[in-house]
Parts: sequence; structure tokens; C-alpha cells
Amino acid sequence: MTDTKKTDLPEITLGDGRKAAIRKGKGRDLLTASRMAGGTNEPMKIAYGLIAALATVDGKPLTIEDVEDMDLGDVLKLQGEVMGNGGSLPGITSPS
Repeated sequence: MTDTKKTDLPEITLGDGRKAAIRKGKGRDLLTASRMAGGTNEPMKIAYGLIAALATVDGKPLTIEDVEDMDLGDVLKLQGEVMGNGGSLPGITSPS
């Protein structure tokens, strides 16, 4: 999962059958997520921004509003993949 080639991205099947791919993040993605979250220091909003910055669904990029409108189970799956093995922002715990 450390290879970021387009064909080697981790893929998750969402509840509606669409496929989400998640690329490995970089420091700049955290800055992008913070901007997407409106500069807030709210960890959950930043986590949603990270999902939007790193994931595509059926090859299309996401907005933070797309993430907010997803089914909760799908958001939790994506959050777990984006945040990694137990990694989290302050105040956010990854689903187990």
C-alpha cells in the first residue's frame, strides 16, 4: 500500500458499489485539508478534508461536501484507510 502508482492504490468498495481509491498523503495534503475545512481547527472537519484530498470515487475527485453527504459507513471506511493504522488527528479515533 505504500506504492502510489495509480493502478496500485488501495481500493474500497462503497456501500452503493462505487469504488474509492486512496493515494498516499503528503504534508501538503494536510494543508489542503485545513483550507478545505475553512481554516478551522476542528479535527473532524480536517479529517473530512483529508479524505477529499486523498480519495477519488470512480476516478473522480471529491469535495469536502461530497464526504459530508456520504453514508456514515462509507465515511468511516475511508477515514480508517486515510488515517492509517490507528493514526488520528487530535480528537479523532479511527474506527476499529
